[in-house]
Order: sequence, then structure tokens, then C-alpha cells
Amino acid sequence: MICLAATACRDTAIPKQASLGTFKLGERAQIGPLIYTVFDTKWELSLGEPPTPRIPTNRFYIINVSVVNTAAGVVSVPTFTLIDDDGKAYQELDNGEGIPNWMGFIRRVQPADSAQGTIVFDVPQKHFKLRIADEAEDFAMVDIPLTLGDSLLNAPAKP
Repeated sequence: MICLAATACRDTAIPKQASLGTFKLGERAQIGPLIYTVFDTKWELSLGEPPTPRIPTNRFYIINVSVVNTAAGVVSVPTFTLIDDDGKAYQELDNGEGIPNWMGFIRRVQPADSAQGTIVFDVPQKHFKLRIADEAEDFAMVDIPLTLGDSLLNAPAKP
């Protein structure tokens, strides 16, 4: 970028995404034509049945989500991202094997219709915010309180 004394210098890069705030678990959050509701969460140490269960690097974090399309046309639901308190981002897993009611990784929602199901992450057990967005990349966050499931209260953490 070249700056001249008589002209203002400005960054001509892609515009920054617009944040639409932070919502609580269970609240309806509208981002563009999409209305999101994050219902509940569950931690799992493995998915599937022996002898070949899926074992995570950290823990599987399963989140139940509903997305309603209020647009007049078909809308794609962008992938989800978890952000921890230190700002580290974790991408949604693209493999739903062993996940009940998996929402899928490529989601297209018809007008006046909804997609509902679970999404999954492989993350350390801690507090997160879920980043939700529309196709234009406007976004909001859903604050998800840290809950410890009964099956994980006494489970050893991975080194």
C-alpha cells in the first residue's frame, strides 16, 4: 500500500466481519436470514461401540443446534467454531460417525425450513463460546457454560 501526503491511507483488504453480540444458551440469535438456537451440550470420552469406538485427542463436545432459514431462497449454514477464553479457535469435526442425530457437515436449508441436530468438536474440557454466522460472514457468539457430565466427573484427563 502506498500512502501519499494528500490522500488518506486505508487498508483495502477484505472488510472485517461484523459481530452481532453474544447470546446465552437457549436464546434465539438471528444472523442475517438464519435464526440459531443452541439447546444443550454433552461431553463424551468416546463415540460408537466397542471394539472400534472413536477416541478423541481431548474430549468430544456434542452440541445440539437448530437453524431456521427466514430467506426466500436456499441458504447454506456455515461451519461452526468454538472459541475458548484465550481466543483459541477449534473447528467443527466433519465426521459424524457415532454421533446420534448428526446435523451433517454441508447444510443447505430451504426457505421457511429448519435444520436441527448435533454438531461435534474434539476439544479440551473448558468454557467456550460458539461462533455462529450467515453466508455473508456476519456472526455472533453463543456463550456455553462449562458443565461436567456425570460420566466425566471422575474421568482422568488425557496428558
